Amino acid sequence: MDDCRRTSFSPATWTSYVKAKQDVPVPGAVDFLQYAASKGVKIFYVTNRSKEEEGPTVEEMKAFGFPFDDKVDTFLSAKEQPDWGSAKGTRRSFIAKDYRIVLMFGDNLGDFTDKYKGTVEERDQEFAANAAHWGHDWIAIANPTYGSFESAPYGGDYKLSAQKQRELKYGALKPWSGQ
Repeated sequence: MDDCRRTSFSPATWTSYVKAKQDVPVPGAVDFLQYAASKGVKIFYVTNRSKEEEGPTVEEMKAFGFPFDDKVDTFLSAKEQPDWGSAKGTRRSFIAKDYRIVLMFGDNLGDFTDKYKGTVEERDQEFAANAAHWGHDWIAIANPTYGSFESAPYGGDYKLSAQKQRELKYGALKPWSGQ
């Protein structure tokens, strides 16, 4: 097995990846956002990438053609302000002071609501409580690689061994019986 498959997330490795500029845009994302910007929509990027990762990320996004505004900071990274942690509600509130948020895209429940932590059942309840948003003004883009959903089966207990975390994640899967 390849060594990278036997490791867990690490901030240092993630920052190295970001600085290497290896991302690829989701198909259609650049065209959609360019179209929205051409119609006067202000595009904000609310991310948990760090302030250290902002420069290479913005450079890469601009090279792909993502729209940015030279007059307004539209790339809102984690910890850019003292109250901007991993929960994104404070950044959405910051935007909402001057703009009406009409559409949000994300790959994780935390991209839409700060009530993304908790048990699988609590997360399901939060998902259901916001059913009117899904597919209307909240658009989820699948990302099976990572997200807060990944730690839910082991309750976010990162002190558990990697093997135990893996076992609990596998145990949470509901395979189709074929019938």
